Amino acid sequence: MHAPVRYLAVALALSVASCGGRQSAEALWDQAEDHVAARRYERAIRALNTLVKRYPEDALASRAQFRIGDVYLNNARDIPAALEALRETSERYPNTEDGPKALFMVGFVYANHVGDSSSATSAYLKFLEHYPNHELIPSVKFELENMGKPVEDIDVLRDVVNAS
Repeated sequence: MHAPVRYLAVALALSVASCGGRQSAEALWDQAEDHVAARRYERAIRALNTLVKRYPEDALASRAQFRIGDVYLNNARDIPAALEALRETSERYPNTEDGPKALFMVGFVYANHVGDSSSATSAYLKFLEHYPNHELIPSVKFELENMGKPVEDIDVLRDVVNAS
């Protein structure tokens, strides 16, 4: 190999190595979604955490933080970790699309997965206070009105239960 070509190859290799393999927020998001699809939940959560840490101001950061809670809740079935991630989303990104959804989900998880009506009510009341015009207000009110009731005692859901 000629000296100039060799130097070019070495320079290119050093250039790639100096980037440290730093992925974009979009690449980390895609990687996490690939891991979820392949049921590699720990890897998905690591990729999402990396996205949030490296790109905290990126538009995908709040979405990634919310997705961490979603993966813990629906895939890994780790309720405490899901609640922690959802709380983090609502506190860190309150003015994004994901902040209110995360706060709603905190209440929902406490009410419907943990059975802690007090914590659920607290989250829902905080939601009503901070987001009085949000599209989830009817859902929050529904949850508050029906918390703790058996499904058979909730008029709207009775037909659904009886149909199955």
